[in-house]
Amino acid sequence: MILQKLCGYYDRILNCPDMDIPTRGFAFQKVHFALRLDASGSLLDVMDLRSERAEVMRPTIMMVPEPLQRTGNIKPNFMCDNTGYVLGADGVGKPMRTLEMFNSFKKFHHEIGDRIVDPGMKAVLRFLNSWNPVDVPLLQYWNEMKQGANLVFQLDGELQYIHDRPAVKAAWLSHYHQRHPGTKSMCLISGRTESIARLHPKIKGVSGTQPSGGSIVCFQPESFRFFTKKQGINAPIGEQSAFEYSTALNHLLRPNSRQKIRINDTTIVFWAERDTPVEGLHGSCL
Repeated sequence: MILQKLCGYYDRILNCPDMDIPTRGFAFQKVHFALRLDASGSLLDVMDLRSERAEVMRPTIMMVPEPLQRTGNIKPNFMCDNTGYVLGADGVGKPMRTLEMFNSFKKFHHEIGDRIVDPGMKAVLRFLNSWNPVDVPLLQYWNEMKQGANLVFQLDGELQYIHDRPAVKAAWLSHYHQRHPGTKSMCLISGRTESIARLHPKIKGVSGTQPSGGSIVCFQPESFRFFTKKQGINAPIGEQSAFEYSTALNHLLRPNSRQKIRINDTTIVFWAERDTPVEGLHGSCL
């Protein structure tokens, strides 16, 4: 019931002009730097996207192609990732692994981008083809970048980031909807027959959970599973519904949200069925 109500809340704020909420296939991510490229793929400079707050440099929160849930395996994200994937080097000190990460990132972008007729995408591919990871110490901000910074790309002379270009977004969404066809079943939230989410998006901002987030629908131990079903198939929720409820909940839990309160180790969120000016009243009073 709660998940269904969260999906309803997502539908409401999605159509609200003053709300910035991602659609499926995209997510908010912390981004630290942008690589500015020319049309030939040459790296012109590194742009610092961070801002100083309380004497600490904080990353920009940006909507990017949805990142993967990684558990140690090498899995590249599209158009936004850390320096190990984008540049083939980081501060961990495992050069063979970071080279493998970079090569997987390059291969993945060719798989999606080779068929796109777009100058921004072509610039990224040319950069990846010509970039040599041994050159990273020459980069401005490298000492800050190598500590797990996330990077995006920008084409010289444009304000728009390359992952926001219409052709690039369309190619990403085509890949996104094809990569996990999934098991078809009736979704417990929508009632429709659709692809079931095997893993649900992480929920962030709850007291006591990991910074990377936690799951509120999860089946890991053998005793939690039924009739040999694995993970999310035990409680079938469609990919779209899983995205909607998790996005709505993460929106409520976002930093500086007026729709959450914390009492000791308990985090409480609240919302209304329709738009009202008092919706965040409790959060602003505490």
